[in-house]
Amino acid sequence: MSLDDNPSLCWRDPCKKHKFLIPLIASVSALTVVILISLGIWIFKMKKLKVYRKKEASELRNRAFSYSHVLEITDNLQNLIGQGGFGKVYLGTLKNCTQVAAKLLSHSSVQGHREFRSEVELLMVTHHRHLVFLIGYCEESGVRALIYEYMVNGNLHHHLSGKKGGQLKWKDRLQIALDAAYGLD
Repeated sequence: MSLDDNPSLCWRDPCKKHKFLIPLIASVSALTVVILISLGIWIFKMKKLKVYRKKEASELRNRAFSYSHVLEITDNLQNLIGQGGFGKVYLGTLKNCTQVAAKLLSHSSVQGHREFRSEVELLMVTHHRHLVFLIGYCEESGVRALIYEYMVNGNLHHHLSGKKGGQLKWKDRLQIALDAAYGLD
């Protein structure tokens, strides 16, 4: 076998090292460039999404609703989903298809005007991932209502008491207690 007229072929080991090292460096460099470009695109999209969500949240949050608007979004108080010390809770849908829970203060409620006002004022300035999202309120001609985001999986009482199906494990109960404490803190 003759290698004299073929400068690309060689007998020695250094030639083999160069043939392996150059493609390796080129592959790693190309992979690094692809990862950096992908990371840049992902960061740009996340920032854009964050700005969009802040804008959407500010448009939805803390709005004063008229009683006629409350009736409109709850389909004239047709879908009762709960009742508590505050009053009855109705399921509703905003124009942008966001589901809401509208709590209407009953006239026989022990919570008065002062408690309603303090709850509205507190929830307007308190924003935490462990607290329910207050979208708005209604205080018009004796009618008081709080408009919250609708919690699809039900309330905490149903989950802890087992009314929603199975019992929660102790690990899950502890996590709920910690999340509630973070929210209160």
